Amino acid sequence: MGDSSKPDINYTFADHVRYVDGFIEAMGLRDITLVVHRWGSVLGRRYVRRNPEKVRAIAFMEVLVPPGVPVASYDAMGPLTGGLFRALRTPGLGESMVLQHNFFVETVLGRMGSGRTLSEAEMLHCRAPFAAVKDRLPTLAWPRQIPIAGEPADVAAEIEANGGWLYSSDIPKLYFHAQPGALMPPPVAKYVISNALNLTHVDLGSGSHFLQESSPHEIGAALEKWLLALE
Repeated sequence: MGDSSKPDINYTFADHVRYVDGFIEAMGLRDITLVVHRWGSVLGRRYVRRNPEKVRAIAFMEVLVPPGVPVASYDAMGPLTGGLFRALRTPGLGESMVLQHNFFVETVLGRMGSGRTLSEAEMLHCRAPFAAVKDRLPTLAWPRQIPIAGEPADVAAEIEANGGWLYSSDIPKLYFHAQPGALMPPPVAKYVISNALNLTHVDLGSGSHFLQESSPHEIGAALEKWLLALE
């Protein structure tokens, strides 16, 4: 989200699909290389799966992908993660955490997911796009879209289909992973590395969820090397 405009929509997965597909069509983009993270990975892999003739390659990190997601229950996520998502999806409690207390910027980005301590200057920059309560709505809607126990069903179906694509398409792929990760703990990372076709993987060492914050230069250098090798 960041500095993107915040229109009056529900910020569901389907909303974002319309925006991404519409943007690419309006710009007339071809020979696309996607670099995607988290929900961007679901949107990006869906686009490649449906429009393979327009995409050259895809690089990804910390993605929602089988066997990590969808999950069968909150309990299957473990007590900490499962408890967190249960709270975020509880009416009233989730609104308080995200809309009133800016949970994703202050806690997830600031303390849990960056793999390092962000400076106050960095935190001020990250807070700026979410200063108003209404601007935080996307960060409440997204965790409620992660498929748990089959719901939301449309998102679960897309993630499952994306997994089938990842493990069968020979489009060039670059995967950045770190330890211990968040969405992609070691068992999921190992499965992806072992089963995805035409995959180059880069081990970033220590990292959690926002790998762009913990390893920006390593990611940039690896992307450059990989893209040059594709030419």
